[in-house]
Amino acid sequence: MRQHIKSLRRSDRFKNADSDIIVVTVGVQQKQGQTRLDTLSDNAEIMRSTMKELDRVAPNSIVLIVSNPVDVLTRIA
Repeated sequence: MRQHIKSLRRSDRFKNADSDIIVVTVGVQQKQGQTRLDTLSDNAEIMRSTMKELDRVAPNSIVLIVSNPVDVLTRIA
């Protein structure tokens, strides 16, 4: 396994086709008074589009999801 680590932002448009492991931290920021479940609809759409693109550019990568609500978004991914 390679020992190279890189951090990419959404603006980098997934320049990670050669990555062994990808950590996904996408999502909207919670507003005051919101719960993680309140952000579910927006975060679910972001997760779907992110995973669609990762499937295209990095189909063999291991993907770790740390976006909230993590249990629901992992199922969506």
